[in-house]
Amino acid sequence: MEDRIDEVWRRLRVGGRERSEEAAQALQQISRDLKSSKVPYDEWEVLFREKLLVERGLLEVMAGLVDKPEEPVEIPVEVLATTRPQREVAGGRWGAASLAVAAIAAGLFAWQKRGHRGGNP
Repeated sequence: MEDRIDEVWRRLRVGGRERSEEAAQALQQISRDLKSSKVPYDEWEVLFREKLLVERGLLEVMAGLVDKPEEPVEIPVEVLATTRPQREVAGGRWGAASLAVAAIAAGLFAWQKRGHRGGNP
Protein backbone atom coordinates (compact mmCIF):
# COMPACT_ATOMS: atom_id res chain seq x y z
CA MET A 1 0.00 0.00 0.00
CA GLU A 2 2.90 2.33 0.72
CA ASP A 3 4.11 1.87 -2.84
CA ARG A 4 0.68 2.90 -4.13
CA ILE A 5 0.72 6.05 -1.99
CA ASP A 6 4.22 6.87 -3.27
CA GLU A 7 3.09 6.34 -6.86
CA VAL A 8 0.18 8.77 -6.44
CA TRP A 9 2.62 11.33 -5.01
CA ARG A 10 5.08 10.90 -7.90
CA ARG A 11 2.35 11.23 -10.52
CA LEU A 12 0.94 14.31 -8.82
CA ARG A 13 4.40 15.88 -8.63
CA VAL A 14 4.96 15.30 -12.35
CA GLY A 15 1.46 15.97 -13.68
CA GLY A 16 0.17 18.55 -11.23
CA ARG A 17 -3.38 19.68 -11.90
CA GLU A 18 -3.70 17.47 -15.00
CA ARG A 19 -3.29 14.38 -12.79
CA SER A 20 -5.38 15.61 -9.84
CA GLU A 21 -8.58 13.71 -10.75
CA GLU A 22 -6.63 10.51 -11.22
CA ALA A 23 -4.83 11.10 -7.91
CA ALA A 24 -8.11 11.75 -6.10
CA GLN A 25 -9.60 8.49 -7.38
CA ALA A 26 -6.48 6.54 -6.45
CA LEU A 27 -6.50 8.03 -2.93
CA GLN A 28 -10.15 7.10 -2.50
CA GLN A 29 -9.34 3.50 -3.33
CA ILE A 30 -6.32 3.56 -1.01
CA SER A 31 -8.57 4.93 1.76
CA ARG A 32 -11.04 2.08 1.28
CA ASP A 33 -8.25 -0.48 1.27
CA LEU A 34 -6.63 1.05 4.34
CA LYS A 35 -9.93 0.99 6.19
CA SER A 36 -10.38 -2.72 5.56
CA SER A 37 -6.74 -3.70 6.02
CA LYS A 38 -5.64 -5.94 8.86
CA VAL A 39 -2.21 -4.41 9.44
CA PRO A 40 -0.86 -3.68 12.93
CA TYR A 41 -1.86 -0.28 14.29
CA ASP A 42 1.68 1.14 14.10
CA GLU A 43 1.91 0.32 10.41
CA TRP A 44 -1.64 1.56 9.79
CA GLU A 45 -0.80 4.87 11.45
CA VAL A 46 2.26 5.39 9.22
CA LEU A 47 0.25 4.61 6.09
CA PHE A 48 -2.56 6.89 7.21
CA ARG A 49 -0.19 9.80 7.80
CA GLU A 50 1.50 9.28 4.45
CA LYS A 51 -1.89 9.29 2.77
CA LEU A 52 -2.82 12.51 4.59
CA LEU A 53 0.31 14.22 3.30
CA VAL A 54 -0.52 13.22 -0.26
CA GLU A 55 -4.12 14.36 0.22
CA ARG A 56 -2.90 17.73 1.49
CA GLY A 57 -0.70 18.13 -1.57
CA LEU A 58 -3.60 17.13 -3.81
CA LEU A 59 -5.92 19.64 -2.15
CA GLU A 60 -3.36 22.42 -2.59
CA VAL A 61 -3.05 21.58 -6.29
CA MET A 62 -6.81 21.32 -6.81
CA ALA A 63 -7.38 24.62 -5.00
CA GLY A 64 -4.86 26.31 -7.27
CA LEU A 65 -2.53 27.20 -4.41
CA VAL A 66 0.42 25.43 -6.05
CA ASP A 67 1.15 23.95 -9.47
CA LYS A 68 2.61 20.81 -7.94
CA PRO A 69 2.87 19.68 -4.32
CA GLU A 70 6.13 20.50 -2.59
CA GLU A 71 8.40 17.93 -1.02
CA PRO A 72 8.87 18.78 2.67
CA VAL A 73 12.64 19.03 2.08
CA GLU A 74 12.02 21.76 -0.53
CA ILE A 75 10.33 24.06 1.97
CA PRO A 76 12.65 26.19 4.14
CA VAL A 77 12.36 25.44 7.86
CA GLU A 78 11.30 28.99 8.71
CA VAL A 79 8.45 28.69 6.24
CA LEU A 80 7.34 25.34 7.66
CA ALA A 81 6.85 26.83 11.11
CA THR A 82 4.09 29.41 10.75
CA THR A 83 5.30 32.11 8.42
CA ARG A 84 4.01 30.58 5.20
CA PRO A 85 0.32 30.43 6.11
CA GLN A 86 0.44 33.83 7.82
CA ARG A 87 2.27 35.43 4.90
CA GLU A 88 -0.04 33.92 2.32
CA VAL A 89 -3.22 34.74 4.23
CA ALA A 90 -1.99 38.28 4.71
CA GLY A 91 -1.16 38.49 1.02
CA GLY A 92 -4.59 37.24 0.05
CA ARG A 93 -3.37 34.03 -1.53
CA TRP A 94 -5.27 31.79 0.83
CA GLY A 95 -9.00 32.20 1.18
CA ALA A 96 -11.85 29.77 0.99
CA ALA A 97 -9.54 27.02 -0.27
CA SER A 98 -7.34 27.17 2.82
CA LEU A 99 -10.40 27.09 5.05
CA ALA A 100 -11.63 24.02 3.17
CA VAL A 101 -8.26 22.28 3.59
CA ALA A 102 -8.23 23.16 7.29
CA ALA A 103 -11.80 21.88 7.71
CA ILE A 104 -10.97 18.60 5.99
CA ALA A 105 -7.84 18.16 8.10
CA ALA A 106 -9.80 18.91 11.29
CA GLY A 107 -12.49 16.43 10.26
CA LEU A 108 -9.94 13.71 9.59
CA PHE A 109 -8.23 14.41 12.89
CA ALA A 110 -11.53 14.22 14.77
CA TRP A 111 -12.46 11.03 12.92
CA GLN A 112 -9.17 9.44 13.92
CA LYS A 113 -9.49 10.59 17.54
CA ARG A 114 -12.98 9.07 17.72
CA GLY A 115 -11.25 5.76 17.81
CA HIS A 116 -10.85 4.56 14.22
CA ARG A 117 -8.19 1.90 14.26
CA GLY A 118 -7.21 0.20 11.02
CA GLY A 119 -9.89 -2.22 9.94
CA ASN A 120 -11.95 -1.71 13.11
CA PRO A 121 -14.26 1.30 12.53
